[in-house]
Amino acid sequence: MRRRTTATLAAGLLGSLLLVMTASPAQAGPDAPAKPAGSSALTVARAEPAGVLRAVAPEEPDLQPSGNPDKKGKSGKKVKPYTPNEFDRQALPPPVERKPELPATTRLDKPPAGFPRPWPPTSGPEGEEIPGTGDSARSSAVPETSIVGYFDGITFEPGQIRLRGWALDELAPTKAIQVVARKNSAESYWGWANTYRPDVGNGDYHGFDFTIPLPAARGEHTVCVQAYASYTYANLGCLRYDTRPFGHVEQYLHTVATPNGTFSVFRGWLIDPYTADPARLDVTVDGLPRVTMAASAPHPGVAQSFPAFGSGHGFEAWIQHISGDGNHTVCVYGSSADVSQLIDCKDHDESHTPHGYLDEVSWQGENVLVRGWAIDWDTTNAVSVSIRAGGKPVKTVLANVDRPDIGARYPQYGPRHGFETTIPAVPDGQEVTVTVKNVSTGVDATWTGRYDGSAGPCRCVKESFEEGSFDNSVYSPANGRITSDPVQRVAGNHSVYGESPQTQEWSELLRSDPAKLKLAPRTTYTVTFRYRLLQVHEQTSPYFRARSTAGGSSQDVGVTFWPEPADGDVRSKSVTFTTNDFGDYYMIWGLKFGGAMVVDDIVLSGPVQRS
Repeated sequence: MRRRTTATLAAGLLGSLLLVMTASPAQAGPDAPAKPAGSSALTVARAEPAGVLRAVAPEEPDLQPSGNPDKKGKSGKKVKPYTPNEFDRQALPPPVERKPELPATTRLDKPPAGFPRPWPPTSGPEGEEIPGTGDSARSSAVPETSIVGYFDGITFEPGQIRLRGWALDELAPTKAIQVVARKNSAESYWGWANTYRPDVGNGDYHGFDFTIPLPAARGEHTVCVQAYASYTYANLGCLRYDTRPFGHVEQYLHTVATPNGTFSVFRGWLIDPYTADPARLDVTVDGLPRVTMAASAPHPGVAQSFPAFGSGHGFEAWIQHISGDGNHTVCVYGSSADVSQLIDCKDHDESHTPHGYLDEVSWQGENVLVRGWAIDWDTTNAVSVSIRAGGKPVKTVLANVDRPDIGARYPQYGPRHGFETTIPAVPDGQEVTVTVKNVSTGVDATWTGRYDGSAGPCRCVKESFEEGSFDNSVYSPANGRITSDPVQRVAGNHSVYGESPQTQEWSELLRSDPAKLKLAPRTTYTVTFRYRLLQVHEQTSPYFRARSTAGGSSQDVGVTFWPEPADGDVRSKSVTFTTNDFGDYYMIWGLKFGGAMVVDDIVLSGPVQRS
């Protein structure tokens, strides 16, 4: 910590904290410092195919059920609102309960270009003169001296933001510093850095906690905080934030069959930061407006995360399926003062073609494992899956294996839509094609994978964490934990789940134990594992690496990053790496800049010694 002991520092211990706030164009700010800003970015999941289409939703709470909506909905005009009745709601699963995240902020390391140089005020709240703040003080003010502090962050309240942080003058550590905030270098807001902050010390009363009005214009704005003590000042931080509506689509139900028709349903929450009243929700289909409704349903999570706004900010939008083929996009927007903010979009496939994913084509002993899942939107029954290898048919199976992740994602169809089987292998490897038989209208779906003949058969160490603990495992949890939650599992009864905040650049989820799983020096290994991404932020990226305890990070090998959307799909990944001249390498799975991930079914191939 730097200090200056000139005569100008000793004079006039009364200081002030200056905040400057202005609108700025959307642009990427400098990287945030290591100190957390206390906020997380919203996640926009990858759009998934679904049948659609007519946007219908309750416009007012007291509307009576209207039956099927007006058939003129495809014209681009807003359709007649639909209010689900008690029979419709019997087809709905329970809502997903998640704690709403704070809206995103970006921490800057200095004020943006164009911010005026701030000066300490020359008079107090009642017009009284503040000693030592005249023209001579302005001309001789120097930065980065005896003032220390930090701008912790902001929270939204109706029509205003609350700023929190701390500041003190080291030359007068027991005195509270007077604070002043200026918006657009004009309006001033006064206070004191005198709230209780036991983490700061020096008398424990050096925090600031006050509100300022939101700017009139909806959009991105920047707020900067500086602290003053007579002839000196210090920058405490800058945050860029957005005053447009914010929210999240928490649950998307592909098909809800009711006596009044078949629907897709969006559930979530939405807040207009300028008011505690319900925000306006707009739904578009292929860019055309379909329905406008108020996000006014009770949402306990919103009341917990944003108590100043209350609980009435949830929504449940019903989209009726229409017969006809084609792909469509349904988007949810929050609107305020004619400014719209995209909350989420979903792609809807109305071709009735089966949907699914070929998760894995890999060696399993002397054979090749083929694993994935498939659903035909026209039936809840298991569909037929035909497998060809090298262009020749080898096997036909039913997609009826239990997949808890699919059941959680498409609760109307249930979990039994997985397929998992082995086929004979050839030494050189070959292409494997999976064809899902279409049930009604539409066409068959085909996916292709390939296995490498050089990868097997081999000596392998497998781990699926089915014991439910790490006691007998060659892996240790790092920041992860074993979960049995069906929403979080990859397969089986247990998987390893981990999460970290957006502000944490590196977070280890899982690692191998070098005392139990010994990797030889100068040796090539291949590790294959299955995973699911459940949450991401703007910069989130899963990563893998192998590290030597003795060699440290400079000897890392197999370093791999793979940014992907948090769509919840189960995927498989393989990484090949060669160790250097150390015999204590261990493998690491983790998350960069936050998110949530599940890992399972790890297979390590190569000359491994397990103790």
